[in-house]
Amino acid sequence: MNNKRLTVLATLCHFIRNCKQVIATDADTSNVCFRLLDYCEVPYKFVVNSHRHNEGINATEVKSLEKLLKKIKKAEKFIVCCDSKKLAGKIYLELGKKGKLYTSDNKEELDINAEEQLIFSPKIVYGLDSNVNRKVFCAFRGHTISPSNMLQQINRERSIVDVTFYFETRRCTPPEFSDLQQCRDFIQQQNTQALKQFEIVCPSLNQMFLGILGEIEYKFDCYKTNVYAHFLDLLGRRGFVVHPLHAKNVKVKKERARGGQGVARREL
Repeated sequence: MNNKRLTVLATLCHFIRNCKQVIATDADTSNVCFRLLDYCEVPYKFVVNSHRHNEGINATEVKSLEKLLKKIKKAEKFIVCCDSKKLAGKIYLELGKKGKLYTSDNKEELDINAEEQLIFSPKIVYGLDSNVNRKVFCAFRGHTISPSNMLQQINRERSIVDVTFYFETRRCTPPEFSDLQQCRDFIQQQNTQALKQFEIVCPSLNQMFLGILGEIEYKFDCYKTNVYAHFLDLLGRRGFVVHPLHAKNVKVKKERARGGQGVARREL
């Protein structure tokens, strides 16, 4: 897609400006959506749905992979979300090859409703939904997908009984960017060819493209400073009743993740 960004973005703006009606729904509506609509100069109505699909569902942390495995073995129906293909394979073997393992090695399409016991890598993040009414287990190393994508994995099951999660690491890392402007400056340097195309064809798209990409990259840079704390924060925002191992320490980390003086910064 890198060499088609101009065409894709210009076409999307054309559709928004000229179609009879646009209806867009998503649980992760952000400033990016409004920036695009404002650029297109179309009137719009933003409706906030106060319903939280995960309201009241327990999400409990366990301190070891062994404890997670014990709980999985007792479950009749489950999905296991992993952010690592290697970790997914390890769990599959530890369970005695119980259930269906689905990773990048699988080329066949998956009927997620047909698999009552499913273990998967980031091969599955979006697109597949099931209504099996089962338990969800998570094993995360915190080094590949973002906390928001971890939530996407969990919600592949639309009828969740409860969630049990294990994090291999909870470390904090320094941010790559000190602020949003520094992030935008970096993006401008890294996307000179795309920006030249925008400047030639439609200069006004230039700043809009930079603004949107900057906000996205900056948000993910914030996430990476403390994947664990941001994951807990997102669970709570979605309505889960979160039971972390160390509630006092987590409270401090979450405050930092929301914009305090720690290394983790506010999500956009």
